[in-house]
Amino acid sequence: MAAEETVRTRLEDLRAAGARTFDPPAFDFVVTLLATAASLTAAAQARLLERARARTAELETAFQAARARADASLSQRADLRDSSTTAFEAGAFVEILRRARREHARPKRAAPQYTGWLARLRAESVRRGIRAREGAAAGATPSEAEEVRRLTTALYESSRAQVEAAMTAHSAAVDLPEDAGPYNPLALAVGVLAELAALSPAYLAALVGSLSELGALLALPPVLPPARPSTSPARPRRIRKARP
Repeated sequence: MAAEETVRTRLEDLRAAGARTFDPPAFDFVVTLLATAASLTAAAQARLLERARARTAELETAFQAARARADASLSQRADLRDSSTTAFEAGAFVEILRRARREHARPKRAAPQYTGWLARLRAESVRRGIRAREGAAAGATPSEAEEVRRLTTALYESSRAQVEAAMTAHSAAVDLPEDAGPYNPLALAVGVLAELAALSPAYLAALVGSLSELGALLALPPVLPPARPSTSPARPRRIRKARP
C-alpha cells in the first residue's frame, strides 16, 4: 500500500538521521504498528497505518526541535562542539543538552587567595617566635601557597609540641606520691615544670623535647670499649716432672 510505503520511507529517513537514538520507545512503537498492520484486515490496517503516520509525524517534529536546540546550545559552547560531534550526528540530542546544562551550572573555581591568610599566619609566627623551615631551594623566594604551607606546618608542630609538653607536666604531677616532701627530687621537678608551663609554654616544650631526646639516648644499650690486646710476652708454662 502507498500509505504504508510512505510511512516506512519516512521512518527509515528518521532512522538514518538518528531518531532511533533520540527516542527509542517512540521509534519502536511505530515499527510495531507497521508490523501489526500487515496481518490485519483492510479496515483495521488503515486505522493502524493512520496511527503510525501520526506517530511518525510527532516523532519527526520532536526530533527536529531537539536537533535545533542542541545545535543552538553547541553554537554557544565551542569547547563542547568538538567533543559532541559524534553524539550530534547519532541523534543523542538529550545527552548533549544535559551535558550543556551541567557544564553551565557547574561553578567555576576561583583562584585561591592567600593574601589575607598569609598576613595572619605571619603575624602569629612573629608573635610566637616561630620560623618556617626552608624548602629544597634555599634562598629562593617561595610562592604564597608554599609560604602558607610552611607557616601552617610550623605553627601546627609548635602547638603540638606545647600540648605534649603540658600533658607530660600534668602526668608528672598526677604520678607524684602524696607523701613526697618539699625537697623530694620528683616534687622539685614537678614544681619546675609547673612554673615553666605558666611562664612560657614554648620553653617548656623545648625542655621536654630535649629531655625526651636524652631519654631515648639513655635507653640505648651501652657501647663497650674494644678489648685491648696484651703487650706483655706470654710466660712459658712450667711442666712438672712426674715423681719416680
